[in-house]
Amino acid sequence: MSKIEAIIGGKAVGLADQASIEPAFGCKNRCVGCYGKKSSQRGEGYDNVLSKEFDKEHLVKSIKRVKAKGIEVARVGKHCDPGNHIDNLNGILDCCNNESFGCVVVSKSIIFNIPTAELLKKGNHILHVSLGPHTDKAPAEEDRIREAVKFEKWGCKVVIRLTRDITQWITPLDKKALRLFECIVTPMRYPSKDIAAFYRADLDNFLFKNGYYRPQIVHESWKEYMQNVCGEVRDKIYCCNCLTGIGE
Repeated sequence: MSKIEAIIGGKAVGLADQASIEPAFGCKNRCVGCYGKKSSQRGEGYDNVLSKEFDKEHLVKSIKRVKAKGIEVARVGKHCDPGNHIDNLNGILDCCNNESFGCVVVSKSIIFNIPTAELLKKGNHILHVSLGPHTDKAPAEEDRIREAVKFEKWGCKVVIRLTRDITQWITPLDKKALRLFECIVTPMRYPSKDIAAFYRADLDNFLFKNGYYRPQIVHESWKEYMQNVCGEVRDKIYCCNCLTGIGE
């Protein structure tokens, strides 16, 4: 059983992705394009989720190592969904608060609860509630927005991350999210023709490069909403630093 620690990355562009903290490994959400599935090399074994051991002293030491490198913030939840591991998430947030270390918590499954909301608020952390890509097990997207509203009303910093095919029409749900919250647009890229077909993508609007079909156009309906972009459009990589304000 591995212990939770802050890990320094190597290839990330955005400041908030230069370090990560994972409360578990693997994820049961069954998202299309799952990082946990790809990294664990478990094939279809989504449900083989390993919750990591929370050792406060070990986590604090790793946070100090990361801070010594000049990194101020970590992403919590790349190879799992922290919303499915609330006890570990709360322990992580408490340690980070004590060490004045920032977090960007990314989740599709988080349900409002006062202890987590208080910890998020105290540390001025950012909660990213993600919409898309398709998932079998996470709450419906309308439900995710309702939970996000509850956290925001409690005083938490909440951002909606819209992972969408920007070559297609924007949906009414996305317009609702953009009206209610500050949002980040993450343009979808497709690893295969089968997944592109699942989303009814027109591959004439994409370029296959380095293992992915990458968008080459922005649909007219999306153009006014492309202020905060995280991802690639027309062979250019955009980073909004997860709206942390660091490096801007």
